[in-house]
Amino acid sequence: MIAATYGPVPVLRELFEDLGGVDQIMIYGYWAARRAGESGAFPNDIDVLVVGDAPRKTLTALASEASARLDLPVNVTRVAPDDWCADEPSPFVATIRSRPAVDVRTGDVHA
Repeated sequence: MIAATYGPVPVLRELFEDLGGVDQIMIYGYWAARRAGESGAFPNDIDVLVVGDAPRKTLTALASEASARLDLPVNVTRVAPDDWCADEPSPFVATIRSRPAVDVRTGDVHA
């Protein structure tokens, strides 16, 4: 439980640190909401957003490795930088931007 609660940020930082094509990487969803102080059930997975153009095959392999280390499913979604920065984003991006997220590189919580 400790690894799942505090471990995702350092584990993901380590796994993604040398990966090119990543502008931003963040945890979103229930895990980020709990980290931001929102009450609720313990998350049963970790949702990761990668802003960039890293190869999906590589992201899938890294998600698999993170899942094994954390003993929780890790789901990685990739979004193109233009889509992430769009003035009129897709509903998915708008939702992610409006909810808590944890910056994997810094550990900062954006609520």
